[in-house]
Amino acid sequence: IGNEWIYDVQEINKTLSKDDTLNFQLKESINALLSDFNGERLYSIYRYSRINESDPWNLDSVWTLVSNERYIVKRENNIGFQKLIFPLTENSSWDGNIWNSLAPQTFSIEYVDSSAEINGNEYNETLYVDELDNVNLLLSQKQHEIYARNIGLVEYYKEDLETQPGEKTLGSIYTQRLVSVNFKDF
Repeated sequence: IGNEWIYDVQEINKTLSKDDTLNFQLKESINALLSDFNGERLYSIYRYSRINESDPWNLDSVWTLVSNERYIVKRENNIGFQKLIFPLTENSSWDGNIWNSLAPQTFSIEYVDSSAEINGNEYNETLYVDELDNVNLLLSQKQHEIYARNIGLVEYYKEDLETQPGEKTLGSIYTQRLVSVNFKDF
């Protein structure tokens, strides 16, 4: 409780008239342990945003996280997504939408304990979760998360583009990369 992660976020929206780019910072903070029952812990996560480092943080939303020995589920704007399953092994897969009413979506672990450079920082032990990879002549839909051992989420990427040949690319690209982390002493 009290641990914080700060991310740089870039959101690009591609429309027929122009492309809009929004850059901001996002902070996630574990606010409270709401329950601890039979090995399953429920936490509240406060999410704050600001345009740049000199601006004050503004509360954006409150999410929750459920953690136990088998999985982690994050409720984002009241929609549950199963983010991870345990044990963390390469080529493991699961339905990331099992806790919501959306269509099934296969999440899979592509690699475990590989090094990665994110936002200029080198992480020696990372986990890559492929959440969506649908690319064809008309669409480019990609989504992944990268976690670093003993740190947490270091990158989230989501791309949803219409890419018809000879036409302007439409859609959005969202990139969230870790800037800093602050762990409270236990």
